Amino acid sequence: LRYYDGAIVNGTVTAGSTPLPGVRITVTDELGTPHYLTTTDASGRYRAVVPFGDITITASSGSLTRTTLIGTRTLASAKVHVTVQQAMRSPVDANGDGVPDWLMTLDLQATPHDWHGIAFYDMDRNGAFGPGDVRATGATITVSNKEFPFKRTATAALDGSYALGDAPEGPYSVVIGLQGRTLGAPDVTLAGSDSARDVSVPFSIVHGSTESSLGGSVPTAAVEFRDETNSTLISTTSLADGSYRVGPLLAGNYTVTASSGDLATVPTRIRTTATDIAQNLTLFPSGLVAGTTNLFGNARPFATLEFRSALDPRTIRMATSDANAQYSVRLAAGPWFVSGRFYDGSRLYATLGRVDVSSGATARLDAMFLDGVRVNGTVKDPTPGVLNPQADVAFAGPSGELWLHTDTLGQYLAFLPAGTYDLESFNRAGAYFTSVTFSSSSRKNIDLVATSDTVAWRAYRDLNGNGVADAGEDIAGAHVQMVDDRGARLFLTTPASGDFSMPLFANRTYAGSVSAAGYTSRAIPASQPAGLRTIVPIALSPIPVLVQGTVLLSGSVLVNRPVTIRAVPVGDGAIAQTVPSDSNGGYSFALVPGTYDLSVDENVSTSRDLRYQNLQSDRISLSVGASGLSHDLAIVARSRVHGNVTLSGSAVSAALTFHGPEERTTAATTSGYEVYLIPGTYVVSANETISSRDVAFVSTATVPHATNLSFAFANATRATGHALFQGVAVPGPMPVSFVRREGGGFTGSTDAAGAYSVILAAGNYSVTVGGVATATEGGVTRFYRYAFAGNTSVLSGLAVLSYDLVTSRTLDNTTVAGSATLSGQAAAASITFTARGGGAITTQANADTTGLFSVPLQAGTYDVYATGAFGSGAFLARVSVPHAPAMARDIALSTAFLLSGVTTNPQGFATTASITIQSSAQLDLTSDASGQYQALLPADGYAVTAMKTGTENGMSVTYRASASVALQADAIVDLRLAKVVSRSVAMTWDASQRRLIPAGDSVTYTIDVRNTGNVADTFSFSGTPGDWQFSFTPSSVRLDFGSGATSTQVRVVVQSPANALVTHPSLHVVATSTTDASQAGDVTVNVDIERVRSLSVSLNSTGATFDGRFLNDTVQVTNGGNDREVVQIVLTNADELAAVGWSASLGKVGEPLAGTTLTNVTVEANRSVPLRLRAQASGGSSGATVVLLASAQDSITVSSTDVFTLQLPDLAPGRVTVTGPEITGVAPLNAPLVAIAVGAIAAIAAGVYLGRRRR
Repeated sequence: LRYYDGAIVNGTVTAGSTPLPGVRITVTDELGTPHYLTTTDASGRYRAVVPFGDITITASSGSLTRTTLIGTRTLASAKVHVTVQQAMRSPVDANGDGVPDWLMTLDLQATPHDWHGIAFYDMDRNGAFGPGDVRATGATITVSNKEFPFKRTATAALDGSYALGDAPEGPYSVVIGLQGRTLGAPDVTLAGSDSARDVSVPFSIVHGSTESSLGGSVPTAAVEFRDETNSTLISTTSLADGSYRVGPLLAGNYTVTASSGDLATVPTRIRTTATDIAQNLTLFPSGLVAGTTNLFGNARPFATLEFRSALDPRTIRMATSDANAQYSVRLAAGPWFVSGRFYDGSRLYATLGRVDVSSGATARLDAMFLDGVRVNGTVKDPTPGVLNPQADVAFAGPSGELWLHTDTLGQYLAFLPAGTYDLESFNRAGAYFTSVTFSSSSRKNIDLVATSDTVAWRAYRDLNGNGVADAGEDIAGAHVQMVDDRGARLFLTTPASGDFSMPLFANRTYAGSVSAAGYTSRAIPASQPAGLRTIVPIALSPIPVLVQGTVLLSGSVLVNRPVTIRAVPVGDGAIAQTVPSDSNGGYSFALVPGTYDLSVDENVSTSRDLRYQNLQSDRISLSVGASGLSHDLAIVARSRVHGNVTLSGSAVSAALTFHGPEERTTAATTSGYEVYLIPGTYVVSANETISSRDVAFVSTATVPHATNLSFAFANATRATGHALFQGVAVPGPMPVSFVRREGGGFTGSTDAAGAYSVILAAGNYSVTVGGVATATEGGVTRFYRYAFAGNTSVLSGLAVLSYDLVTSRTLDNTTVAGSATLSGQAAAASITFTARGGGAITTQANADTTGLFSVPLQAGTYDVYATGAFGSGAFLARVSVPHAPAMARDIALSTAFLLSGVTTNPQGFATTASITIQSSAQLDLTSDASGQYQALLPADGYAVTAMKTGTENGMSVTYRASASVALQADAIVDLRLAKVVSRSVAMTWDASQRRLIPAGDSVTYTIDVRNTGNVADTFSFSGTPGDWQFSFTPSSVRLDFGSGATSTQVRVVVQSPANALVTHPSLHVVATSTTDASQAGDVTVNVDIERVRSLSVSLNSTGATFDGRFLNDTVQVTNGGNDREVVQIVLTNADELAAVGWSASLGKVGEPLAGTTLTNVTVEANRSVPLRLRAQASGGSSGATVVLLASAQDSITVSSTDVFTLQLPDLAPGRVTVTGPEITGVAPLNAPLVAIAVGAIAAIAAGVYLGRRRR
C-alpha cells in the first residue's frame, strides 16, 4: 500500500459560455474505479483530488450509478495523466509557470444547445406553431434542469420569439409567466440538433351562444370578460346567430356578462384551464335601478350599495355612487333586496331597502343611510356537536330584508340601520323566529330549535287552467308572510324555479298571506304544517290589465254602430273575452295578462258580401303588473270576392295573389276560393306546375264585383338562369323579382348554386335581385351585397327563357356606432380602426363634441385607437365586429400619457422606421425623417418595436430594435436599430458525378456551396453517416453575402467502409456556420456500391433434438454478400431418403412446414436466417444422408450445397428408470404382475443397449 495526498485538479464546467452549477464531478482510474466525488459550485467551478495514473474526470447528472458514482447522463468527460510525483504533491514546477505541477487545471465543456423558439398560443391545437396561431408577446419563459440546479429565463419579443442561449442537454421543466400568472408547460428533454423549441402557452377558448330566457338566440349581444387576475376587460359581440368566441384566455377566474338592449345576464364567474369551455349565456329581461345615496337627507357620494336577488340570494350586484352621489345599475327583472354601509370615522351608517325591477323600465331607489348597528353572533345547530349548521339568517324591517348565510363555524355578521326587526334563522334540522330591537351594535347568538315538519312553499300561475303547477308556471318572487300562534313572524320569497323549504313546528298554527307584484294576494288560513301542505303550491291570479281604445273606420271614429270585438287568446295564459264598442266608438277590456289578437269580423248588414274587418293584425301582449294599454282598432269594410281557377275548363287548386289597395293571398281549391278585399282595382296572378305543365295567368279585377270572379290558367314560360358576378355564380338564397309592367308580378329565389327558376306569364318585366353573400379573394373572406336590375320580355308560346342576372356588388358592412366619453362625459375624439383579422378593412372615424360616432365596418377583428381632442385621453383595445346590421360599441377614453422617442440607425444617426406599440392591441406608427415618434396612450405595459429595411451588398436587410415600457407617466423610449442577422447556407451537387465503386473504395465529388444569409460567414463541413469517411478540400470556407463572392466549390473525398452495402443510408454533406452551429445546410450525394453475392447453407452445430417421433434440426442460411437475397432451399435427395425409410420437411421458424422445397426466404446482407428441418424414420437406420441446395431465386449461379447425416441421439447404458402413476420402487404383492413388469423393463433395456452397440 502507498499513501498519497493526491494531485488537485481545478476547473469549470460550462455549456458554451454558460457555467453549470450543481453538476456531479467523478474521478475514476483506468479500471473505472471511482476515487473522488464532488459537485460544481454556483459558478460552475469544481476542485477534485485525483490519484496517479490515467485519470478520467466526468461531469454528469441524473441518478447515481452505485458502482461508478457517475450519473446516468454524462455531460462532459476528459482524461488527464497524473504522475506519481504529482499525486505525492512533490514540489516540482517543470514548466516554470510558478504553479506546482500537482496543481492542475482541467475545464470541461458540455455540449451546448442553443435554446430558442417562439412562445405562442396553439389556436388549432395541432402541437406546432403555424400560420393561424397567435404569438405570445411578453411571455416569460423559465426553464429549470430537473437533474441539477440550472435555470435560464427569457422574455418573448413582439413576434413571440425568445432565446435562452446555451444550455446543456437533459430534462427541463418549463414555466411561463404572463399577465400576472405563472403557467406550467410540458417538460422538454434537450438533446439532438438545435432546432427551434417552440413553447405553447396553455389557454382556453370560451365559446357558446347568447340566448334569451324568453326563447331564441340574441344576436349582436355585447359580451364582456373581466379578468379577475389583473382587471383587464376583454370584449366581443355575438354574431347574427347568437354565437360568440373569446380567446385565447389564460388560466384563471373571469366574470362574464352579456347585454343587449333590455336583456342582460346575471354576472357569471368561470374558471378557465388549458381546455376550451362551452358557456352559453342566458339574457333575462332587465331594467335599470337609479337613484342617489343620502346620509340623513344629504347627498353622500361614493357610497356602495349591495343588490341581492330575492329570487336567488347567491346573485349579488354592487353599485357605487359617483361624485354627485348618483348611481345606476342594470339588474334582471324581479325583486331585489338592497343594503349598504360605511364608516365615517368610528361611526357606522347603514341602509336597507327593496326594489322591484321591470323589464325595459327604470326603477328609482334613493338609498337613505341612517345610524347603523353591527350585529354578529353564532347559530347553534339543534344537534349537539354540529359545528357547521349551514343556516340562513334573515332580518326583515319596514324598508327591506337582509339575508345571510352562516360560515363554517356557524357565525354571521350583519350591518343594519338601528331599529326593530323580525329575525328568523333555519336549516334542515331546526328553526328560530323572534322579534328584536337594536339600538347599538350587539351580539345575538341563535339556538335553533329542532323542528318536526317542513313546508315547501311554491307559488304559480295556472296558465293552462289544469289546476296543477306545471313547468314554466312558477311565480318568481312571491312573498310569503305568516304569524304563528305565539306571535312570531315568518317571511320568505319564492325562487325562480322549484320551491322554498321552510322548517316549521308541527304543534303550532300559522296564518298569513302570499303576494306577488301584479297578482291578487291570497290569504293563508290558520293551519298547522300538515294543513299548509294541502294548499301548496299556491295558485295566484294575475290582476287584469285594462285595455281600451277607439274603433276607427277608414280613419274615422265609428259612432252609433256598435261592433263586436273579440280578444282571441294566443298564449301566455290569455283568456278569451268579447265586448261591444259603445255608441261613441269606444271599447274597454279587463284582460288577464297574456297575448291576444283583437279581432273585428262581422257583416256590415245582413249580407255576407260586405264585412267589417281589422285593417291589419292587432296583436297585443299584456305583461303581469302592467298598468294598462291604450290601443285603437283600425277597421275597414271589405267586399267578398269569390270564384274559381280553371285549366282547360276544369277547376284546379292554386295560390292566388291580389295586388292593389292591399296585398292578400288566398288558396283556391277545386271547390273555388273566397276572399274579402278593400274596394279598388287589383292585379291578380298565379303560377303553378300542374301535371308537368307550367301555367300562369295575370288579370285585373275591380272590387266590389257583382258576380263570380274566375280566372283561367294558360301555358307559361319558365325563366331560368344564374345570379353571376364577373362570370361566377353567386351562392344564394337571394330573392328574384319579375315585376310585369302591364301589371302583376312573380317572385322566386336563387339556390345555393346561384340558380333560379320562375314561371312567368307573357309580358314585359322589370327584373331585380338582391342579397348578401360572402366571397373569398386573396385568402380574405368578406360580406358583399349583390344587386341586379334589368328588363326582359316573355313572348306567348315560349316554353323556356334563359336569363342570367349579372350583378354588381358593394361591401355589406356593419354600422358600428356609439359614444366616446372621458370621465363619464361626452368627448370629441379621433378614432382609427386598424384591420387585424377576418375581412376587416382599416378605416377612420370621428366623434363630434356630443361624443357620438358611426362608421361602417366589414366583419372582422380591429385594433381601435382613439385620442381625445387636445390630448385629453386615449383608448386602445382589440374589438371583434360581427356581420350584422349594426353594433353598439362605446369608447371610454382614459387618462393618456405621451410615449415618444427617436429611432436611429446602427451608426447612431436619426432615421425613419416603422414602429409597433403593442399591449392587448397594437398601434402602428412611422417615425419622421428626424427619427422622432410619439403617441398618446392609456396606462399599460407596452412592447415597442421599430423596424426598417435597407440594402447591403445588393441584398435586402432588416434592421430592428425593441424595448418594453410600463407606461404610468410620460416616457421617452429611444430605439437604436440593429441589423437582424440571418445565417444560412445552400449546397448543390451535380448528380451526373454519381459513381459505382467497390465497397471500401472512395470517390471524389465537387459540391457548390453558397452563402444565402445576410452576413459574411465561415462554414465548416462534415458528412454522415459516421461509418463513411468524408475529407474536404478546403476544410472550411469564408463567403461574402449579397453581391459579393457568395459561392465556391468544395471537393469531398467519400471513403466507403469495407463492409458497405448496396442499400446503404443516404449520404449527407453538411455545411455548418462556425459562428452559429444551429445554422446549417446539407445536400445528399449518391455513391453506388458494386454488388457482391455469396450464399452458404449449413447444419447448426449445436445438434438435433429428438421428441420420440421426430428428429428436429436447425439449418442456417447465410448471405455473405452486400445486398438482400431472396433464397430457395431444396432437399435434393428426398427420394433417396424415402428409399432408406426417412422423410423430411423444411420450414421457417415459427411457421408451418413447407415440404422439401422452401421458397421466398429473405436474407439480409451479412446476415443469417435459421430454418427448420424435421425428419422422421419409418424403419430406416440412423445415418441417412441429406443434401440441401440453397440458391438465389433470381440466379441459380448464386448457390450453396451442404451434405450431412441424420443422427438419432444415443441412450447411455445403465439402469433404466421407469416412472409414472402407481409405479413404485418396491415390488407389489401381486407377484405375477411384478414378473410381467420386470420382464418388460428388461426387454426394453436389452433392446436399447443392443441397438446402441450396433450403431
